[in-house]
Amino acid sequence: MAMVCLASLCANAAEGSQTWEGTIGTLPVVVRLDPSGGAFDDQYFYRKHRRGIDLNASRGEDGSLTLEERRPSWGAPESVWTLAPPGEDGRLRGEWRQGERALPIVLRRVDPARLPPSDDPGLNAMRQDDAYDYLRFVDVKLEAGKEETVGAFRLQWWREPESDVALFRVLSGYPDAQLADVNRALARRHWREVAASLDCRGAEMSDYTSTTTLRYIGRDALSVSLHAEYFCGGAHPDFGDTPFNFDPRTGRELSLEDVLWLGEGVPPDRERDNDARMTYRSEVFAPWVVERMRALYPNEVVPDAAPDDANAKPEDEDDYGCAYDAPDVWNYASWHLRPEGVYLGASFARVGRVCDDPPWSVLPWDEVRKHAGAVKIEL
Repeated sequence: MAMVCLASLCANAAEGSQTWEGTIGTLPVVVRLDPSGGAFDDQYFYRKHRRGIDLNASRGEDGSLTLEERRPSWGAPESVWTLAPPGEDGRLRGEWRQGERALPIVLRRVDPARLPPSDDPGLNAMRQDDAYDYLRFVDVKLEAGKEETVGAFRLQWWREPESDVALFRVLSGYPDAQLADVNRALARRHWREVAASLDCRGAEMSDYTSTTTLRYIGRDALSVSLHAEYFCGGAHPDFGDTPFNFDPRTGRELSLEDVLWLGEGVPPDRERDNDARMTYRSEVFAPWVVERMRALYPNEVVPDAAPDDANAKPEDEDDYGCAYDAPDVWNYASWHLRPEGVYLGASFARVGRVCDDPPWSVLPWDEVRKHAGAVKIEL
């Protein structure tokens, strides 16, 4: 017998995840079911605490769906759901079971068009294409922080209290039409970082610390570092920077190739031609970065601590030489704008993570302008 998936979940797989809401027993929940690609990448949260709990899904030949709750920790699944195919009313019904304990599940599909609007521009932007996170945060109130002036710009900081993730909005400094686009994008990114924190905190013994740093603000660009240190139940704690680089003139986020382009013609599209982009980064961009960093920062690129033998392995993680002359550590460098130039953050394998994001690796604007991308930034 051929495998049959839940009709309401698989009919429009290309449209991405679907949002359902209902109850487990008497507890209100919101569930994301993602049928894209024939596999599920699902999650749910209890409305009481909003922390994302991952679900691993499998489909039965009878059209049923089994979802195993796996908090990122060792051991057996925390709980198992079984959902029957939708009834005539379109609802999903089934059972949540943990050991001998069982509770009924009832879910109905969320229609994003019928969700009430929010006063928050970032949340309103989510309403159509991310109903799951919209419902997670629509009732959350941000806490106002300090106001500050940076050059011609007035900023107001906001903090989400449960995650402690903070990001500012711009009160003045851009024309009104640009100001709305800037703040919508900042708000949306703020909620994305809050979601990442709460998803991590669904794990046992988890920890998530976020630090936001304004790197550059001007009429042509806005650049912010969003650095996180986290442990989400895996083998090791981790950290990383996911900068927000934005063009207020066009209302869109910037790619590094928009600002710095070493190739010919138009840069490859990240979504439609990722293979060409990977080839450009590894064969053109990274070797060029090594050459420029050697010229600009010769002592930092190959420090005294680096082993003489490039193939040598450190006896201890603390002995790892930060060999910034290896092109592959620059292939997918994090980046942001600074008044003095474009910062590039190297990225090493696990044993060398202590070498990530060195403080000195800035390409001065004079270097960048020799290879400027399509987006021109005037200081």
